[in-house]
Amino acid sequence: MKDKKYSQDLRVISDLLMEERKKAGVFQEDLAEMLAKPQSFVSRVEAGKRRLDIVELRRVLDALGVDFMEFMAQVDAALKKPGKAGKRRKGPSRKGK
Repeated sequence: MKDKKYSQDLRVISDLLMEERKKAGVFQEDLAEMLAKPQSFVSRVEAGKRRLDIVELRRVLDALGVDFMEFMAQVDAALKKPGKAGKRRKGPSRKGK
């Protein structure tokens, strides 16, 4: 069974990747060609059906001309927004232990 919160976090990342692709004015087919992958690869990533490892993410961002660290800062900010997936909750206090 998939962890819902984990899936929501991946959705945030997929959405940000799609936003960056569109901002760059690049079609899925074009990005796929730049990556030497089929168009279905890009489609599955953007649909949240295919996760990227760190090396793949860097290649995608490089192809789009997006700075890796800036993108990760966007991801971090998006996941911390109230009501968004990935929002960290404070755990129980460790005082008195």
